[in-house]
Amino acid sequence: MKGILNNSYPAISDVIFFISMVVMIPSVSYGHTLDNTAGTTYFACDCGPGANAACIAGNDDATGTSPATPWKTIEKARLAFAGLSAGDTIALCRGGAFTLIGHDWENPRCTAENPCTVTDYAPDWETSCTDRAIVTCPAAGTAFSFTDSGNADHEEGYVISNLDVRGTDGTGTGFFFFNDIDDVILSNLIISRFDIGVLIQGSNLPNPGSNARNERITLKNSQILDNASQGFEGSCDDCVIQNNIFENNGYRDIAYYHNLYWDGAVESKGGRISGNILSRSSVVGNTCQGVSLIVHGKHQSLMIERNVVYEEVGMASQACWGIAVDTAYESPEGFPGLVIRGNIIKNMGNIGIGVNACTDCLIEGNQILQENSFTTTAIAVPDRNRGAEDTVMNRVTVRNNFIRLSSPTNRTAIVLGGEGAGHTSSGNVIAYSGGSIDWSCFSYPLPVTSYTLIDYNFCRFPFTAAGKWEAAAGSLADWQSISGFDLHSVQQ
Repeated sequence: MKGILNNSYPAISDVIFFISMVVMIPSVSYGHTLDNTAGTTYFACDCGPGANAACIAGNDDATGTSPATPWKTIEKARLAFAGLSAGDTIALCRGGAFTLIGHDWENPRCTAENPCTVTDYAPDWETSCTDRAIVTCPAAGTAFSFTDSGNADHEEGYVISNLDVRGTDGTGTGFFFFNDIDDVILSNLIISRFDIGVLIQGSNLPNPGSNARNERITLKNSQILDNASQGFEGSCDDCVIQNNIFENNGYRDIAYYHNLYWDGAVESKGGRISGNILSRSSVVGNTCQGVSLIVHGKHQSLMIERNVVYEEVGMASQACWGIAVDTAYESPEGFPGLVIRGNIIKNMGNIGIGVNACTDCLIEGNQILQENSFTTTAIAVPDRNRGAEDTVMNRVTVRNNFIRLSSPTNRTAIVLGGEGAGHTSSGNVIAYSGGSIDWSCFSYPLPVTSYTLIDYNFCRFPFTAAGKWEAAAGSLADWQSISGFDLHSVQQ
């Protein structure tokens, strides 16, 4: 699609075709890459419920140093993990099934450059088996807890990959990080049936050598499914959630549960949420009842890009928003340097993208499609009133977004204003096929002096004679005369 700022408007049919495709989008890599190239591998193979029919269990009295002589239980492997040297690996047999007893996975010798790994291997009895090893956590337990009691001691350098990690009846936690855990990669996992799939929280006071911060934790290329409260909850510095599938998380209740919740338990900077697919968020009564991707707290330079957030037609309530980065706490909140870029948001509730308390923020190149028959504001800035303690919103840029709405009750596609100054709206393309008498393409509720640039926008609404370009001003010509803006924009 050619940029609107180059005065070349895309064909509406071309853009509609593109937005109708719900596909995984390639994403660039972020974060610290951990390569395990040295060390000893220890093997384990158990054949619990769900194991491959050909499974042959190991023996905890075996050496565990080859696929021919594996240990049996994951408890033997977990206890051995604490004594690994940097660069060592615990490998669980593909097609095997393990039941956890303990949950702590700690080793102060692992390093970012030479991480300790828990992964899979091809067993001698079935080298062609591709089933992930099943690791089942008992009810209300934690499968992998990377933390320690008391004050924080620094730990780093863990890789967990290629496992099917299961909770019991929507209870417990899949992965828990607390007390200064850095440089972790969770990759190619299935994380399901917990209360919370992945939880990253803060830290106690630091011991010497600790900064009491969790940093550079990456969750990638994984499936986070059927977790009762949250698929992911937490935040941390330079952490990455990339190329995952989030589905049917947050079904415990409405409103407060989500597929992905970047929360405010700690302040963070440099986070990336990129290339994920999110659907069936907070499904209660067979309908999505909560925001699929939500952010609260104080977070600097957070980037949310190239995600697909969608529901099937008829499966979303108006409370089923797409992406919301906004305030909800009594403590101060704000989102300086936020970027929401290149996301596809399809058939969500009455907000596609909503933000507040945001300074120097960019909402760019997103595509928002609504086929449900209720009112949707595609981009709402702000989406709610902030508290007096929260960051004042200034210098928000909304540009080069494509929006298609069709509900007969629609009102406004893009709202930009509420407070502050230095806001920009440019290059946005809006197609409205409904007949609402309350329709307007844009709403700019602030004085025109609060906006730096409004131009090169396009809005088409052929079926509503009462439609407006700007909610208060009327037609494009009226708005141009009143504001002096949108001189290169087009109304159809």
